[in-house]
Amino acid sequence: MQKKIITFIFTLLFFHGLACTLALAENNAPAKTAPEPAAGITTDQIPEPMTDIHDIKPVVDVGLDSALLLYVVAGLVIAVLAGCLIYYLLRRRKNEIITVESVLLPEEIARRLLEELSGSETISSREFYFHLSAILRGYIKGRFNINAPEMTTEEVLPRIDKIDLDRKLRQDIKKLLSRADPIKFAGLHAATDQMEEDLLLVKNFVKCTTL
Repeated sequence: MQKKIITFIFTLLFFHGLACTLALAENNAPAKTAPEPAAGITTDQIPEPMTDIHDIKPVVDVGLDSALLLYVVAGLVIAVLAGCLIYYLLRRRKNEIITVESVLLPEEIARRLLEELSGSETISSREFYFHLSAILRGYIKGRFNINAPEMTTEEVLPRIDKIDLDRKLRQDIKKLLSRADPIKFAGLHAATDQMEEDLLLVKNFVKCTTL
């Protein structure tokens, strides 16, 4: 819809410029009218025009054409309005995208990201735990108002103990965060079975905290 509006605006500007050009050409074209014979004089009585004397050309008006000025001003106004409209549409579209993202619940965002991570078959264990840890920390922030993404693991672990949750699940989440750091930053390798188990753990954590 927005592309159609922008195309319409540029088409309008094109035809407006074409109309200005045609109007200018008509204003500058000299009017050719044949002189009419005086009353009572026949065509035979009109003397032959003299060929050795040339009429003096009328003075050319070099002043500013008011009609042309009007077209130029109108074109500028339309161009400014078109630019403002395009800017408004692009700004509105950006705001709509941000609004749609902001209305998603924390568990909806986490589930969508976890599903995308589940489909990543060729991802390394280091990259896997970077994504898994980021999803978990982002969900904790959105659900429990704990700024986990900006905290170190040592800062997050005591805050998790305060979450009203099954004790074993809290302990498992804390172990996951602690286990992920050496893999992310020290280059340790994780087995595929362990990665799948940790992925299911985060999914279960999201499920248990949204019931």
